[in-house]
Amino acid sequence: MMTIRRAVPGDLRTVTSVLHSVARWLHRQGYDQWPDGSPSLGPARVGGQIERGEFWIVSEGRDPVAVIALSRIGDADFWTPAELAEPAVYVSKAAVLRRGAGRGIGAMLLRWACDRAAAARIDRVRLDVWKTNGELQKYYRRQGWYYLRTVEAERRNSGALFCRPARLDPEAYAAFAPLESATVTLGINPVVAGMPVIVPTDAGPVAALCTQVTADGSAGIVSSGREAGAGGPPPLYRVERDGAAWLARSAWPDPAAMITAGH
Repeated sequence: MMTIRRAVPGDLRTVTSVLHSVARWLHRQGYDQWPDGSPSLGPARVGGQIERGEFWIVSEGRDPVAVIALSRIGDADFWTPAELAEPAVYVSKAAVLRRGAGRGIGAMLLRWACDRAAAARIDRVRLDVWKTNGELQKYYRRQGWYYLRTVEAERRNSGALFCRPARLDPEAYAAFAPLESATVTLGINPVVAGMPVIVPTDAGPVAALCTQVTADGSAGIVSSGREAGAGGPPPLYRVERDGAAWLARSAWPDPAAMITAGH
């Protein structure tokens, strides 16, 4: 069964890894959504949303498969002052990795968002869509979202506005087993042998176990920081998963390993 939990600061690299993996897939399909270097996918913006408790992570086992952000504060570039004064939940950065595509995870996650809004006694859910992504706009229409209007805001590529009434949805709520998020901030801790970690891959981040940490002697002097006096070579992690082992240049502690599921 899939699980869902609120992201904590130690999940920053997991959330951005999911978003950037989906962004790369969009670019390969010819869409200009979430371009390289976009501030909206950067650590400052995403980290701020995590700190405010807006981001949620959907996983299968410990493998992240999707993310979504829910906020009660709308974007003033798109929504009118009257709309912003109304209680609403605003959906953003909903993204499903390709390994989860075609299974209805995104549609169910949107329904889950509407269910959570209704449970909080909020009767409307809103989102803005990339103006040039016509297929995504059609997708939202198929999922029961109503198109409102398109806003042309300066230096903003999103702006096709959609809304949907919030309603309790027991099926959507039951589709994701809720987890209690860890209260500790794991992202600042160094990875050590024996630690459950998240490792980036071409298909998105996956869960693994770090079995050894060594120095990456193949890194160049400049890339390792040694030329600037920043220390020795960067770490190299030996990780294992499902009987397979490989070396990774990036890995971070997995907060989900400290959490147990339960409704």
